[in-house]
Amino acid sequence: RFDAGPHVSYVTLDGDGFERQIGLGLQAVLGINDTTALDLRVYYDDIADLTPQFSFIDGNRESVRLTWDRRGPVARLRLSYGIERNDGEGAASSADRNRAMVRVTRPLPADWEVDAWGSYRTTRRDRLAQPVNERLFEWSVTAHRAMTADWLLQLGYYGADNDSDTPVYAYERNRMTIGLSKEF
Repeated sequence: RFDAGPHVSYVTLDGDGFERQIGLGLQAVLGINDTTALDLRVYYDDIADLTPQFSFIDGNRESVRLTWDRRGPVARLRLSYGIERNDGEGAASSADRNRAMVRVTRPLPADWEVDAWGSYRTTRRDRLAQPVNERLFEWSVTAHRAMTADWLLQLGYYGADNDSDTPVYAYERNRMTIGLSKEF
């Protein structure tokens, strides 16, 4: 299977215009057998600020990701590796990144499904006066339950720990969610 197409996004930050992205994405999926596939995705984005205070983000982003996807009798396993190159007007928005990720999705009794993933990402900002290296660990566990009349219950946890040479880029994050949605 092969897909290609443009995408556009406008992002606000605290109510102010932040960025506009116009890009092109390509996806090629090669089925190896009935349960296994390789998925290659390539993206290019042209990025522009929406207000002068964010002019440092002007530039472009190129990324490529390869995923091995296996649907087994008990669970679905996805292993991914991606590379991202950012060339922004500002040195801080010109980061090179590499990310490895593992994701497992498994049905459970009583119409529940659990989705768990973890990733490790390295970031290097070489254009800063003093280059910065970051190491980001992220993990998430989410449980979904299909209910009657197209309703879906979701319980989730997300955590992140970003270690950096520079304290301004270091952070920890924890988020718990409970959601109830209806499909139309």
